Amino acid sequence: MRLSFFAAALLAFATACAQGQSPRPLVVLVHGRGHLGEDTAALRREWTRHLDTALTRAGAAPLRADDVRLAWYADIMDPSHDAVCGRGAVGNTDSSGVAMFARDFLASLAAALPSGESRGARTLLGDMMYALDGTRRCAAEERVESVIARAIQEKRPVVLVAYSLAGFSLRSQLGG
Repeated sequence: MRLSFFAAALLAFATACAQGQSPRPLVVLVHGRGHLGEDTAALRREWTRHLDTALTRAGAAPLRADDVRLAWYADIMDPSHDAVCGRGAVGNTDSSGVAMFARDFLASLAAALPSGESRGARTLLGDMMYALDGTRRCAAEERVESVIARAIQEKRPVVLVAYSLAGFSLRSQLGG
């Protein structure tokens, strides 16, 4: 990952830490598409390593383990996952028309794929289902919201670092 990707998050984090802000800000990492079947801990370590490199180059201390959390929703992007949204049906959940047909068709295609050999195809189908299924999007958003809500309960300022599809999703959630 490029260091420029993390510039805004690093600036906010370093500024808050330099000002002695207490409690320390929490960096919430929100992954993008294409992480189906990956190790959550490995992704968190990779992103943290990149953040620490950039912070060190800027003359700031590296992140503490409790300064970083990963909001994980890749499993919801799996076409075989039955998404459930606590807020009920939302968004493009057309249960009688083209969207329902397309979701069912994509789920059937995903089910026909050989397991373990078709991660790229499953990822693409999951992305398409995410675009068509408001319940799937809502379930992913709830995962991110729960991490942020926990930080707010702890009275910690939040620095969001979102990549790819996550940046788009957060932008629409935040009204940007």
